[in-house]
Amino acid sequence: MTSKTILLAEDSTSLRELVSGVLTNAGYTVHAFENGLDAITYARKNDADLVITDINMPKMNGEQVLNNLRRNPRYADIPILIMTTVDCADEKKAFKTSGASGWIQKPINPTRLLTAVTATLG
Repeated sequence: MTSKTILLAEDSTSLRELVSGVLTNAGYTVHAFENGLDAITYARKNDADLVITDINMPKMNGEQVLNNLRRNPRYADIPILIMTTVDCADEKKAFKTSGASGWIQKPINPTRLLTAVTATLG
């Protein structure tokens, strides 16, 4: 079985390392970037099975990442999970409308993270 590939965009070094570590230890291949622009640059030339993006990042925020990926035929149907501290129903609805597949609530709990990723990837 080949490993599933996850594209991660998160500007916090500690959080990026935590999420990458948890997912790598679970057998996933993780390509992690500190901003949305670098993640999009990667996505233009590479496939991923899942995208996880923070909302508030420099250079390109999570909403821009989401919208950009949904316009890319390669990522039109790839699940995208949003990581955020915000727990607002209206904001979640807006991101769902824009094409988000789901949410990962911060602070990150490794068990909940793996549950969300496993459920999203099937």
